[in-house]
Amino acid sequence: MSRPRADACFPTGNGLIAWEDGTTVIRPDLRDSVGDRWYWHVRLQAGHTRPLRIEPELALGTFGPAISYDGVNYRWLRTALAAERAQVFDLPVNSSQPSYVCATIPYGLRRTERFMGECRRLGGRASTIGYTSAGTPIPALLSCLPAPAW
Repeated sequence: MSRPRADACFPTGNGLIAWEDGTTVIRPDLRDSVGDRWYWHVRLQAGHTRPLRIEPELALGTFGPAISYDGVNYRWLRTALAAERAQVFDLPVNSSQPSYVCATIPYGLRRTERFMGECRRLGGRASTIGYTSAGTPIPALLSCLPAPAW
């Protein structure tokens, strides 16, 4: 069985992938961080349709990891996980397209912009609170529901 192709080179991606004793191990990428980080989000593409064994070296929530087959729509795997430091679970991988798996459903810029657009449509207000070092605006949602008309 060949190793899956794996990376975190996409918006909201974070993770280091290793293969140990036939198991795919996901660890958070802490290269630019101080301290620990619980968040990870990786893209996997296998050359086969067998389930992969994934062992994140960090705690997961009650619903386990989230998975997406299109990078947009995520669902919880809802596995029965113990409150241990690492859990092992089977990940169904589609051999024809990437699978995205993460510790929590990601809210990157595209998803945030969609959410903020819907809030603006309902009368909400948004603003820019600053800029990243690369000059990217940092959005802030000031309100999502229309203000009462009293």
